[in-house]
Amino acid sequence: MYMPADLSQWRNQDLPQSYLNALDQGLSKMKNVNAILRFSYDYTAAGQDTNLAQVRRHIEQLRPILAKNRDNIFVWQAGFIGAWGEWHSSANNLNTDQNKAEVIKALLNANNNGIYAKLQLRYPGDLMNFRNNSSLPRGAASLGMHNDCFMASKDDVGTYYPRGSGRSPEELRSFARENSIHQVFGGETCEPLAGARTSCADILREGAEYHVSYLNYDYHKTFIGNWESGSCMTEVRKRMGYRYVVEELSASVDQQNSNLVHWSAKIANRGWANAPDWGYKLYLVVNGQKVLLNNRFSVQPGTAQSFRGSFLKSQLNGKAPILLIDTEDANYSGPHPLQFANADDGNAQKAPEGPFRTGLALKWLLSI
Repeated sequence: MYMPADLSQWRNQDLPQSYLNALDQGLSKMKNVNAILRFSYDYTAAGQDTNLAQVRRHIEQLRPILAKNRDNIFVWQAGFIGAWGEWHSSANNLNTDQNKAEVIKALLNANNNGIYAKLQLRYPGDLMNFRNNSSLPRGAASLGMHNDCFMASKDDVGTYYPRGSGRSPEELRSFARENSIHQVFGGETCEPLAGARTSCADILREGAEYHVSYLNYDYHKTFIGNWESGSCMTEVRKRMGYRYVVEELSASVDQQNSNLVHWSAKIANRGWANAPDWGYKLYLVVNGQKVLLNNRFSVQPGTAQSFRGSFLKSQLNGKAPILLIDTEDANYSGPHPLQFANADDGNAQKAPEGPFRTGLALKWLLSI
């Protein structure tokens, strides 16, 4: 859920404790929803932000609140600079290369100190600059991108404009596509200009090319309306982000040992994107005990992988085993289990407890 935060009242002063308390309370209610955060001093085109020292101070104040609620934050858009927090049109010259580097340094230091969200920037040129800047803190090479004029003109309304960098629009596009393979890409469309791609064919093609994880459903209505009238909105919703599907599932008793059960599962990713890199692992849960099957679970978009394992039938104690993708990363109190999509296809798996639709409880029940 997109969560824009307006800091315009406190451009020249500390954030009051009342605001920090309200932010804490709001984020604490986001469990199992996950926020897409952006802080800005001006949600208009004027770009009335603040000075660099005040930005640093506000990030320092926000850090403990965001760290406390880190399990409820999916993406942290860099924000703070310029109009809409989109890193352009800054009234205080925060959008110079030097000042942008200082802001991202403050954001990375805060993020590395307890928040661990997926940071996103607005422009690919900044991503390229920061990736090559060895003086920045850990995480500069793994920043994602939010394109807030996705497909809305030939250069996505300035998203791929060279901005004096010497890089061509296609070089910037190529980097954005490559970066989106492993880093989170999302955003929104905007008012379409010349060269906009608004059709179903366009979103189905570019959604896959840029591995889109999320888009704003409310903006812009031209795009949303075309996708709905073109009967592709259901497909867009299904493809956005990761979409893990258990395609095949089998289990058999060992021929020499009737207590030993061998099983296999084929899992496909039919979505446009990878799941967030939060250290996911694949487990088989047998009678409440996790059995590690894969130490670094990831299935690339458009591919499928097979997984195999064994367990003792006596371990079941009358309970069906559970296939579970979860994280035990030390940076997360979790859990952050990934959801299988089979339930959306109307599939169900019979279990001793009765019918169980996959995906509804973030677990996939196996019966043998």
